[in-house]
Amino acid sequence: MRNNDKKIQILKNAAATKHENTKRCVGEALSEMKKHNIRITFHSVAKYAGVSKTWLYSQAKFREQIMQERDCFDHAGHMIVQKKQVEKKDEQIALLKERVSQLSEEVKELKRQVEIAYGELYKSKE
Repeated sequence: MRNNDKKIQILKNAAATKHENTKRCVGEALSEMKKHNIRITFHSVAKYAGVSKTWLYSQAKFREQIMQERDCFDHAGHMIVQKKQVEKKDEQIALLKERVSQLSEEVKELKRQVEIAYGELYKSKE
């Protein structure tokens, strides 16, 4: 019996090691996919990490993470977050263009005032 217990323990250790290696591979796959803006779905992660979709669905941590990442993409495959950032930058650009326009008008007015001042100074010297 002791020999069988030892074999069972060896098999359990091997299974645990394999499970940890698989989790590490999936974690790395998710990181790489995010880094390179690859669309994250159960199918794409399974293919990228070399695991089955069934295994991904059975792992609560990865299932939640994949579902969150999947929801970050709209139907065209672009990240919603990036769209919001672009829209925000467009708003900032519009505000800055308006500010530049205001400052240009202010500079024109100040140049006109300087011309008037120089004209008055020239008249006073005569």
